[in-house]
Amino acid sequence: MAGLLCRLLLCLAAAGAAADLLLEEARRSVDLSTHLAKVSAELSLANAAGGTAASAFLLALEPGLEPRLAYLGVQVKGEEEEENTLEVRETKVKGKSGKFFSVKLPSPLAPGAKVRVSVEMVFTHVLQPYPTHITQSEKQFVVFEGNHYFYSPYFTKTQTTRVKLASRNVESYTKLGNPSRTEDMIEYGPFKDIPPYSQDTMKVHYENNSPFLTITSMTRVIEVSHWGNIAVEETVDLKHTGAVLKGPFSRYDYQRQPDSGISSVKSFKTILPAAAQDVYYRDEIGNISTSHLLVLDDSVEMEIRPRFPLFGGWKTHYIIGYNLPSYEYLYNLGDQYALKMRFVDHVFDEQVTDSLTVKIVLPEGAKNIHVDSPYEINRASDELHYTYLDTFGRPVIVAHKSNLVEQHIQDIVDPAAEARMKVACITEQVLTLVNKRLGLYRHFDEAVNKYKQSRDISTLNSGKKSLETEHKALTNEIASLQSKLKTEGSDLCDKVRNSFFFLSSPILGSIKYSRCILIWALVSAAWIFPPHTPPENGLIPARGCEDQVVVFAVILVMQPC
Repeated sequence: MAGLLCRLLLCLAAAGAAADLLLEEARRSVDLSTHLAKVSAELSLANAAGGTAASAFLLALEPGLEPRLAYLGVQVKGEEEEENTLEVRETKVKGKSGKFFSVKLPSPLAPGAKVRVSVEMVFTHVLQPYPTHITQSEKQFVVFEGNHYFYSPYFTKTQTTRVKLASRNVESYTKLGNPSRTEDMIEYGPFKDIPPYSQDTMKVHYENNSPFLTITSMTRVIEVSHWGNIAVEETVDLKHTGAVLKGPFSRYDYQRQPDSGISSVKSFKTILPAAAQDVYYRDEIGNISTSHLLVLDDSVEMEIRPRFPLFGGWKTHYIIGYNLPSYEYLYNLGDQYALKMRFVDHVFDEQVTDSLTVKIVLPEGAKNIHVDSPYEINRASDELHYTYLDTFGRPVIVAHKSNLVEQHIQDIVDPAAEARMKVACITEQVLTLVNKRLGLYRHFDEAVNKYKQSRDISTLNSGKKSLETEHKALTNEIASLQSKLKTEGSDLCDKVRNSFFFLSSPILGSIKYSRCILIWALVSAAWIFPPHTPPENGLIPARGCEDQVVVFAVILVMQPC
């Protein structure tokens, strides 16, 4: 399996126009400083002139590497340099083997246009210990095998690869193109005019004593009580997946010599929620007292020290639990309740979870249960849990997922609710600008009244010119926000355009009107998408409001002198 490591097929193609896409630049970084392989790539994707617009491109992994991929994320920078996460869906390509992902661009890439995207991938169990067995006094070395080139079915003008290692102690590495090495960094390239499907084996053998900890199995139970409490309990099976310990273990040498068992794991830190209380840490024997709890402002930090240090091939088993107040995670709208919690939480830095089972125990009588997760999970059949004074049992939601990393520690988010909240924010900005324009009309009304008394035309023209400048700037800002509403696909864009039609013209240029009476009518069934608005099908907190549509209008009434 090591030979397959990171011969990464990042195949880029436009949907329906694959031959028109090319890579102008590919800058790849491979972080091997831990027991994970983190690959990030900055890609400059260009659509050849004379072709058709590309609405999506493909990412692909070669056969055999798919089980090692734990996380894949793609982002693109917007006009204001903010990073937008792109939608990634698994797809199939006729006549090609391997695993493909379709990445939807925020807007079609026109012929001759370019776009820069960032690709982030995390692979697990790809660094192979070599030698596979070491004594207590030996250091741990691992082997990484990959591809010198950024594998692509398209012509690539220029590409570079930077490999970050865990230490400066490197046994050997391939030297294609005379790479440069500084301390713990190896840089390959730049390689120019790379033909499609170019491959060349890259191999690095280096020292890596970072904790090779793997959660082989974990069961996370979340029990929601009727009485304002949420109990969380995690049963963890942990294994050191580094080089296996060869020979006996000497506690005396381990404590006397600082570098004895340098690749072993003595302790690690677990980050718990800030509201966690009544924390316990135990195993089958009983309570484990070798732990320390530190309460911080935004979290509770727990240092976990197993009963014995973990060497390669060694395992341990423990249970950790705590209580949370339900008001921070449970919201209601009448007799409907929404629970918002993480599917997986922090166990240790750079964590890898081979298999995770999550069980959510709901109060007795719960029905019409719906689950929404930030990524795909395998939902099992619901179960029943019986405890004290139960009659017909408490419903239990059971879900599974394998190969998880830190990037999977996400809150549940409903994309539709996020879009509605973004539209609401833009609408509030429009309302603020309109109020400022109303102030301009009031100032103009005052200037006209002064003119009627003084008949000083120069003062009126001076004030009018200043107000027109501000009016034009505000109008342009409203037009910009209107474009953002259109981008979000909101029907409020048309309402904004129709409502502000009369205010878009330079009405301040005429002085034959002595008074401008502006009536701002905001007609709404309730509120402008309040922050606690519940989506129709997601676990987003809700408190007493339903989705409403905002309709507003600006009415300009003028009275002649």
